[in-house]
Amino acid sequence: MRPKVLRAGLLSGAIMCALLPAGPASAAAAVLSASSRSVDLDCEFVVSVQIAPGITPTPQLSVFDSGGLTGQATCTGKVLGKNVTGPGAVSLRAEETASCAQLEGGHGVFTFRVPIAGGFAYIFGTYNSGGDGITGGMTGTAAVVSIDAGDCFNTPVTGVTTRAEVHVGPVYS
Repeated sequence: MRPKVLRAGLLSGAIMCALLPAGPASAAAAVLSASSRSVDLDCEFVVSVQIAPGITPTPQLSVFDSGGLTGQATCTGKVLGKNVTGPGAVSLRAEETASCAQLEGGHGVFTFRVPIAGGFAYIFGTYNSGGDGITGGMTGTAAVVSIDAGDCFNTPVTGVTTRAEVHVGPVYS
């Protein structure tokens, strides 16, 4: 199982490098894996995701996608030894098994963009979700704060907004 996570991390890193916006010549960007010892962040974020196929009373596998760095993230901590200097952004894409009654679990990829002295840091990684919360490259809890499209019984839920509190970076015991 470890090689799959590594390949997913490498793939998401390659995708991130291809999608990084071109910025002013003076702004530097660092791209790091959430497993890097150079990442130690505590973040709260709110993100809206589109869900396809929509959630119904019957459990099924669905894709949850924020559509890019659309979520608002407030992080404290350090990246590459530099303090985070302001609000950032987050993107999520996951495959989850869900029904109207519960989220049974799944896995996904994330990217945080946080400002640090001299530019931005992009932190990417993979995560798992389920009854025990969020584990992997980010660990913590999340909850749906609003259903944005659908009601689950008359029409499938195709959009939700989620609020999460997570640690991003290695967890030491």
